[in-house]
Amino acid sequence: MFNCSIPIAQETLQPLKLLTSPSPVFSEIQNDGRVSGYSVEYARCVFHMAGYNPTVTPLPFARLLKQLNENELVVTTGLVRTPEREDDFYWIAPMSANVIAIFSLQDEPLNPDAKNTDYLNDVKLGRLDKLKSVAVLRGDYRADILRQHGVKNIVEFNSWEQALKAVLKGRVSSVFVSELGVSVTCKSAGFDCKSLKKIYTHDIRFSYLAMLKTDKNREHALKLANAAEQFIKTRIFSQLVDQWLPKLQLLEANTNVT
Repeated sequence: MFNCSIPIAQETLQPLKLLTSPSPVFSEIQNDGRVSGYSVEYARCVFHMAGYNPTVTPLPFARLLKQLNENELVVTTGLVRTPEREDDFYWIAPMSANVIAIFSLQDEPLNPDAKNTDYLNDVKLGRLDKLKSVAVLRGDYRADILRQHGVKNIVEFNSWEQALKAVLKGRVSSVFVSELGVSVTCKSAGFDCKSLKKIYTHDIRFSYLAMLKTDKNREHALKLANAAEQFIKTRIFSQLVDQWLPKLQLLEANTNVT
């Protein structure tokens, strides 16, 4: 367990709640119920440096997003920054960068009304409306991207493990996820994902420590952003990376954290 040795700077600041969606390496629930992982420990140290002692609450992503949108004095790890969300949140600090893509079984008859090669060419060119069915995380921004591209059959799951399992079992034809998400989920869940193939790359998206943009939250977001800027210059941040990066690279070799 990482020990953030940064002392709490003050005792009088309002308490903040830190939300996190469980994910291997980034946010993990330990046997004793404590939540740990790179993103959680990063956030704890930033909070401490700014003078806060947060309570950490793990939630399925859809519930996390609902709480974040409906409550003040709430911060979350790992919220992806999108144009649609830009004006709704304070983007405190970037935490990771991910390539998002469509993955499918190599031998899946993706479109029964067309040759498989024609289908794949259409998808590679961004004709996502040709997708037979797509699994995503419930409440995830990728569902909105699919709707914008005219995808009809979007199947939402409570976890990426459920989504990938549905594709591997042939219940859903594809999944819209990050490259890191595939590697981490498959290896941590013990899935054999050799048959999964990337058939379309969308773009790179950055996830952030974020907070709802309100007048009440402004001062807190500024304190946290300033603390994050200082934290990444410290020896403790280097120790945090040294502890968690090797664990992440065991799951996905070409990975870095920020």
